[in-house]
Amino acid sequence: MYPNISFRKAYDMLRNRYTNESANKYYIELLYLAKMYSESEVTTALDKLLKDKVVPKSHLVTPHLIQEVKIPDVQVDQPDLEEYNQLLGVQK
Repeated sequence: MYPNISFRKAYDMLRNRYTNESANKYYIELLYLAKMYSESEVTTALDKLLKDKVVPKSHLVTPHLIQEVKIPDVQVDQPDLEEYNQLLGVQK
């Protein structure tokens, strides 16, 4: 239920501030962010908020997460199939 101590501290802070039902809802949102981004990114964001004694709700964590994944341009050259024929000893 708690991927690491930061998530546990976040849950405890939520429980101290909100009802059990609301705290559970907000905590599930944090777990969802960890699934969608990464546990380590969410942990870093939680640590910042907890250090500042800010109740860690998802809308406060999200700005600390990487929002855009950059996909590099990849160029794949077409292989020369004649080289494979030579390996197999195929004659034209």
